[in-house]
Amino acid sequence: MPRNPADNPAAIYRDSLSRGSYWAVHHSLETIVKLLGGADPWSYPWHRLRYRETARVRAQLVERYAPATVNKILSALRGVLKTCWRLGLMDAETHARAADVANVRATTLPSGRAVERDEVRALFAACDDSPAGRRDAAMLAILYGGGLRRAELCGLDLADFDAADCALTVRAGKGRRDRVVYLAKPACALVKKWLSARGADDGPLFCPISSTSAVRLRARHKITG
Repeated sequence: MPRNPADNPAAIYRDSLSRGSYWAVHHSLETIVKLLGGADPWSYPWHRLRYRETARVRAQLVERYAPATVNKILSALRGVLKTCWRLGLMDAETHARAADVANVRATTLPSGRAVERDEVRALFAACDDSPAGRRDAAMLAILYGGGLRRAELCGLDLADFDAADCALTVRAGKGRRDRVVYLAKPACALVKKWLSARGADDGPLFCPISSTSAVRLRARHKITG
């Protein structure tokens, strides 16, 4: 088993994923290792897992989480096990047996509800003309008008926005294709207004704002402030 954490199958699998999937898998692997009694995912001997352990993990997940969350975590587990096989750390039969844990069928309706138009108007009205307000209005415009997922929004770079055509290139997750989303003129105008505050430096399209209204371009995965 590699001693370098970067060579651990969990790290190799996680680092192969898109920006939108990176942190979801990162946290899923941390959850799995806690259930297995390990210290952290990047030193855990994943190649030693057998069906006995993976079935026990699934049972514990079912007791603690909603079906959608269980299935997301199980997907991360299967991804690491497949990486073990690809690296030659597990033979095909051992991998197949350990990874043979079924998804959980959802028996309830998804949480949440449709947002009413009056509520959407109220959200936009709450966005002032500060840098944070401009950013939030632009994010709302893209989410509502472009139909992007939260992870897709967070994964956008400045280079993904074509101001001339009011178009966004959405970088797809694993197994999906990139797509282009065209924004209506009002939504496009809000994005351009945000960019006048953000500036033209390369980096994430949306980023945190400090308490002094300064734009912080380095952070990507969490938008706060």
